[in-house]
Amino acid sequence: MKMMNRFTCSYPPALVLLVHCLVTSACSAMRERLNISTDHSALLALKAHITSDPHQYLSKNWSADATHVCDWIGVKCGSPLHQRVAALNISNMGFTGTDPPQLGNLPFLVFLDIRSNYFQSNLPRELSRLQRLSFSGFIPSSISNLSHLETLDLSSNFLEGTIPEQIGNISILKKLCLSGNELVGHIPSSLSGCLELRLLNLSSNKFSGHVPGEIGKINELEGLYLGTNNLIGIIPREIGNLRNLKFLQLKENQITGLIPREIGNLL
Repeated sequence: MKMMNRFTCSYPPALVLLVHCLVTSACSAMRERLNISTDHSALLALKAHITSDPHQYLSKNWSADATHVCDWIGVKCGSPLHQRVAALNISNMGFTGTDPPQLGNLPFLVFLDIRSNYFQSNLPRELSRLQRLSFSGFIPSSISNLSHLETLDLSSNFLEGTIPEQIGNISILKKLCLSGNELVGHIPSSLSGCLELRLLNLSSNKFSGHVPGEIGKINELEGLYLGTNNLIGIIPREIGNLRNLKFLQLKENQITGLIPREIGNLL
């Protein structure tokens, strides 16, 4: 009697390579979620850039060896599946110093509050790497001091309150995008002061009141997006003065009345 050969399982090399890559990628992603060392180094860099800690918040608590970084004052980490620094709140601590570029090495950060301190530098450009970070709060009236600002895009954040009237003082502003926030109140007529504005996107907020006719003075305007708000009243005929207008969106509002014949000037 012949004995049957044992069966051996073999897999195509491509499949083995695919499984290896998937496992390697999964392990790499897991290591990234659990590797706190870069967060640890970033916070120690912040501590090193603080020249005055009058209440000794950091000198007593932020230590390279003593406690885990997630237990440091002002620091909050994510869930057990994501043990990285998710929030940093060092507001009202009276610090003096500068903001280090290493703050951009906190890739899981979703909340950052450094107000009411004495940081003597601009925010480092490396903060732009923090793609999970969103803005909240109000748009300050002091934004009008940015007289050379050409683009302001704060879309898809958690901004609330109103648009300050002073924004009309930024005369060379070309692009203003505030869509996807929680902004309320009236659309300021002072926007007519932004004579070089080409794109105005205020859609998906909670603006109320009428569409200001003064918008018709922004001769360079090419795109006007005011959809998904609580706007009422009629479409102002001054919109017809916008000879460069290519896109007009007013959907999902409470606008009534007829489309003004002046809109025909845009065809």
